[in-house]
Order: sequence, then structure tokens, then C-alpha cells
Amino acid sequence: MNIDHVISMIREARAIRQKVDRGLHAYALSFNEFELLYVLNIDKEVTPTAISKLMGQSASTVSRILTSLSEKGLIIIGPSHEDRRKVSVVMSQEGYDLFVASEKKLSLLLL
Repeated sequence: MNIDHVISMIREARAIRQKVDRGLHAYALSFNEFELLYVLNIDKEVTPTAISKLMGQSASTVSRILTSLSEKGLIIIGPSHEDRRKVSVVMSQEGYDLFVASEKKLSLLLL
């Protein structure tokens, strides 16, 4: 693989990321917020630690994203149903509706 091929791939990845960012902007979501909602769409109830591992993000970054999504009313943070000592995160109905709409838009943008 030569350097020109690598640079071309980086430019393509950047162009895709810019399309995604523009698409999410219409929903007032960052890429990281969308990614976290995606995780919650797959795993309905997740701990912040599990989210951090799944996203490959630090605990402090995940905490910041969780705070933002909670303030927007898109997620609910509370005691785990399995173990009341643990904190779990679930998507609110408003969060689910926004996730579905934004995912549809991104699918159309990336075709």
C-alpha cells in the first residue's frame, strides 16, 4: 500500500464523516451522541462502564455525552433493574424517536 492510497482513504473517510456530521446537525446531535444512542438501541439497558468499553471512549468522555443526552431528555440514567447499586442508562421514547429519524437520514445520505 503506497502513501497516495493511504491519503486517498483518509480523504474519503473525512468526507463521509463530514456528511454524517451535517446530517446529525439537523437533529442537534454530535457523532458521539448518535453513537451512544446506537449502543442503547442494541443493548436496551447498559452501564456507563459498558458504554465506555463499547464506544472505545474514556469514562470522562462518556460521562460528558451522557450528561448532554440526559439534559436533552433523550436518555434516562438511574439504578439498574438487575442490581440497584449499579447505574444503568436507557433510551427514552423521545431519544428512540430521534435516533430512528436520524438513522434514516444518515442511511439516505450515505447511499
